[in-house]
Amino acid sequence: MKKDDVKNIIIHALHVNESDIKDIRPAGGMTNFNFETTINNKKYIIRIPGRGTDELINRQTEFKNLTFATSLGINPEFIYFDVDSGIKITRKINRAITLTPALVRKPHIKKAVIQLFQKLHQAETMMENDFQLFALMKHYEDLVKRKKASIWNQYELMIPVLQELISYYQSDDGIKKVPCHIDPIYTNFMIDPQGTLFLIDWEYSGMFDPFWDLTAFSLECGFTEQEEQQFLVAYFQRNLTEKELQRILLIKIFQDYLWSLWTFYKESLGSEFGSYGTLRLNRAKENISLFYKKYD
Repeated sequence: MKKDDVKNIIIHALHVNESDIKDIRPAGGMTNFNFETTINNKKYIIRIPGRGTDELINRQTEFKNLTFATSLGINPEFIYFDVDSGIKITRKINRAITLTPALVRKPHIKKAVIQLFQKLHQAETMMENDFQLFALMKHYEDLVKRKKASIWNQYELMIPVLQELISYYQSDDGIKKVPCHIDPIYTNFMIDPQGTLFLIDWEYSGMFDPFWDLTAFSLECGFTEQEEQQFLVAYFQRNLTEKELQRILLIKIFQDYLWSLWTFYKESLGSEFGSYGTLRLNRAKENISLFYKKYD
């Protein structure tokens, strides 16, 4: 994505002059192309959808959930969103810091993360859509089977076992769906100088099991088993049941399976993620073995 292309997008979206736009620079991201720029002396983040995202994300749903999260005060103000292209422009939070695993382990930061999750999961207003995990798995399987045949044989061998685990997970009638972010990696959290914590990038969000968000955050931060237990006990204000611990392990398997598929599909379109997909796939296999060992 060239700077001139980004500049033209900004001119069209915000109806500003070319001379109003200064200093366009890349701002990272795995799914999309993100850029930071200054427009009329104010800083903004421009999100331009990455390769293949039209196969992965419903932008109409994202817009609704972005609006929902902004109304809760946990997503920064956004000033432009196009549901057809997926282009989003957000005002940058001045001097905000993106969380890191080291920052997350600071007690006041961890407490803020827990409070944000509680605010999201306990919201009185619900999201309009469900996060369709198992339909999404099947969709990603089809994409990888079509685009990345060299890796598909590994998934094909896993599918019968995975279906058994899915049936077991779905047999739990204690699961209550709540508003979820679905992709709460620590780099999606930002804290401003006043100590307000924000959670960005609501592309995959929907109503789902709150354990998904909590487990995803734990995995991405690299929590030890003890750190994870402390985090979960602080969130629930109680010890977890054995059934809930089973659920956490199942969700870890589902997450690694899903995001490894996502990674291999994105790589088939030209993105590069190094060993990320393989690491997640191997961890899914290891946790499947662990689940059967622990719970027979």
